[in-house]
Amino acid sequence: LGMSIDRDKLGAQVMAELQQFEAGLAVTPFEVLLERPPISDARLAKCVEIMGTLVPTAYLTDMNLVLWLNTKAANLLLQHGTAPGIGYMVACVHFSYLALRGNYQSGHDVAQFGIALARRMGDRAGSGGATHYYAMMCIHWNRPLRDSLPIAQDSLEALIEVGDMEKAGYLYFVIVTTHFELGEALG
Repeated sequence: LGMSIDRDKLGAQVMAELQQFEAGLAVTPFEVLLERPPISDARLAKCVEIMGTLVPTAYLTDMNLVLWLNTKAANLLLQHGTAPGIGYMVACVHFSYLALRGNYQSGHDVAQFGIALARRMGDRAGSGGATHYYAMMCIHWNRPLRDSLPIAQDSLEALIEVGDMEKAGYLYFVIVTTHFELGEALG
């Protein structure tokens, strides 16, 4: 699809993508990005779809790859516009802010923006994915762990509705372990 990844230099590529995204946000605030039109290039839109499909597997196999996929998608939003699933990947840029910057608040802000973007687009699958990520990986850095449960439950329902059993399965795990970590009875 016209994109190449140098596995030996992936860490540097991730950093470059994050810096490019941050530079873009400096001149194009979230409110403006919410109004971006859809990507007009069908090949590029398909590329975003494929990238989004790879994110959950990349998360379990190669952290630099998952960081690259998400920051690259965020830059595609800045440069070309929206596509189904892009809100989910933008929400996942949160992890880049944590891993590379130690910046919890900017990560939280970008995750919330990813959710808002997917909802604005009417992308139920993207919204389910973005809130899935937010409930699993983000909210507990800024709010009490208990606050993640209703968000996770809403996301679970959305993911089941759209047939995304992979992310729904992850959420079952998170919901049960969160109840356990809160000291609640599981039976």
